[in-house]
Amino acid sequence: TLLYDTDTLTRSSIIEEPYIFTYCLGSEINGGNKNAINEIRKKYGNIKVVAASIPGTPSNVEEYADRVIYDATPDIWMSLIKHAAFVFTDSFHGTLFSIKYKKQFFTYYTSKIRSSRILDIKERYNLNNAIISSIDDLKAKISINPHIDYQETNFLVQEHINHSINFLKKSLNI
Repeated sequence: TLLYDTDTLTRSSIIEEPYIFTYCLGSEINGGNKNAINEIRKKYGNIKVVAASIPGTPSNVEEYADRVIYDATPDIWMSLIKHAAFVFTDSFHGTLFSIKYKKQFFTYYTSKIRSSRILDIKERYNLNNAIISSIDDLKAKISINPHIDYQETNFLVQEHINHSINFLKKSLNI
C-alpha cells in the first residue's frame, strides 16, 4: 500500500466543503462512534461528516454522517481520504491511506486480539496519539496533542519503504 503511487488513481474531491471522513468496518469504538465524531467536531469544527459504508454491514452511520456513500469505488474511496480535513476509521487500509495522504486521523480498535496490524502501525510509525481504543482515550489524546507530526512519521515510513524495496530487489535478484 505504501509502495505504490496512488496519485494517478485518485480523483478531484467530490465534496466541495471541508469534511470529516469516516470509514468503519467493525464494531463501534467503546463509547460509540457518534460520540467520537462529536468530540472530533469539537476540536476540528462542526464540519460535514461523510461516510463510506459497505452495504449489508451493520452500522448506525446514518445517525452521525451528513452523507453516506454506499457505492464508493476504490478511486472515490481514496479521494475521500485524500481530500478530507480529518479521518476517523477502524480500517487498516484507511489508516495507511491516511498516513500516505498526511491526514490528521484517529484509528480505533475494539479488541486487542484483532488489532495486531493497527498496533504495529502505531509502534512502527510512532503514532501513539492517532491510535485509540475508547472515547476516553480519544478525549485524552485530542487534548494533549491533536496533530500528527508528519515530519517524523514520514521519515519512519520512508525507512520502511526503503527496507521493503531492498528486500524485494534482493528476493527477486534485481
